[in-house]
Amino acid sequence: MLNALNQQSQLKLSSEQMHLIGELHEKFSQATNQLSGAYSTNLSQVFHGVVEEWRNRFGDISLNEVEKFRDKVFDIIEMGFELTIDDRMAATGKIVKWEFVFYNDFLEKQNRYQQETPEQRLAEKAWIDQQRQHLEHLLADLEMSLESSEMLV
Repeated sequence: MLNALNQQSQLKLSSEQMHLIGELHEKFSQATNQLSGAYSTNLSQVFHGVVEEWRNRFGDISLNEVEKFRDKVFDIIEMGFELTIDDRMAATGKIVKWEFVFYNDFLEKQNRYQQETPEQRLAEKAWIDQQRQHLEHLLADLEMSLESSEMLV
């Protein structure tokens, strides 16, 4: 039968899918300042150094210094956006890849099943019925053995 549809495979696939969806949800629900410790540390270092320097020289700030500071802040903000987007795209990529693999496997198995002839399916069904009858006969024999052993005790 289709391997992807047995209970053990369903549980494994469901577990993988739930893990990936959870990871994606986590990535998209995180505040952007939690995505990278390096990003927030770098930003605070730039602000702290410039603020301290400006405190010591207030009133002596040139336009050139303001532009340099602005450029540093914009670079750090841009890096933060890139980290955020890359992180979320990687999680989304994992989900998409998993879905493609799963559905490709499912379609291949469905195609194989559809190519089986009705005779093959009937033969398989007959074999399964024969095995079930054999098991029922064994169960009946076992019950009779148990009943006879209870009578002896």
